[in-house]
Amino acid sequence: MVDECLARGELVAPFGTDGIRLSAYYLVWPEGRPVSASAGAVLRWMTSQADAGVPGD
Repeated sequence: MVDECLARGELVAPFGTDGIRLSAYYLVWPEGRPVSASAGAVLRWMTSQADAGVPGD
């Protein structure tokens, strides 16, 4: 999925793609801005999956 998004220009890799782990997921938001309710739900879900040891793609 990441490779496809990079190819379409939807994502950028300003420092290259060496060392990118494709099995890791990150949720980011602007510094100093509170997390929205929907993003908070995704964050809780991601954390629960990680805590449960659920493998990613």
